[in-house]
This record gives sequence, C-alpha cells and structure tokens, in this order.
Amino acid sequence: MLMASIAGIIAAFVIFPHVLYKYGAEARAGGMITIGWDAFNNLSSWIYHPRTSDKLGSSFAAGGMLFTFFLAIMRRKFIWWPLHPAGYAIAFSIDDFWFTILISSVIKR
Repeated sequence: MLMASIAGIIAAFVIFPHVLYKYGAEARAGGMITIGWDAFNNLSSWIYHPRTSDKLGSSFAAGGMLFTFFLAIMRRKFIWWPLHPAGYAIAFSIDDFWFTILISSVIKR
C-alpha cells in the first residue's frame, strides 16, 4: 500500500503538469486553475472589507467544544456512558458518512 501510494504521488507530479502544458489548463483540467484564486480572493475581500468578530458564532463554537469535552470526560469516567464525542462531531456531516458508519458498525457487531 505504501509503495502504491508513493508510485501514485510520483506519477501525479509527472503526469499532471505534462497534461496541463500539452492540452491547456482550462481545456482539460476542469477549472483547476481557479483553485489558487479562491484563497487570494478571500484574503483580498477580508483586507478590503474587514468584518467584526462574530461573537454569537464564537460562543456557539466554544459551547460545542465544552460539550465535547464533557462527553469525553463522561465517557472516560463511566463505562456505561453511551455517547461518544466523535459521534457529536460526525452528527453534523452524517449525510456524507452514514453508509461508512453503518458498514463499520455491522463489521464490529
């Protein structure tokens, strides 16, 4: 697996620039050229139009962090505690991971 990963990385570093120069970045790369511009445009927007800090969003993030710490402490102290802190984090992206979680749960059982 490690050898395949290394071979894939080397092949990507050789083939990708070759394809971009031979066929053109916009024609064959599917908009890969715009990836670098996203970060630049965000930074430019923040510099020219600064925003104040979002106190409500920061307080919700801090509350979520404290709740996750609470779940971790309870999970560590009590063996019977059913809620896992990773489950709280995954709950917001369950649409993407539900099948993987289902398969791993079935295999675990």
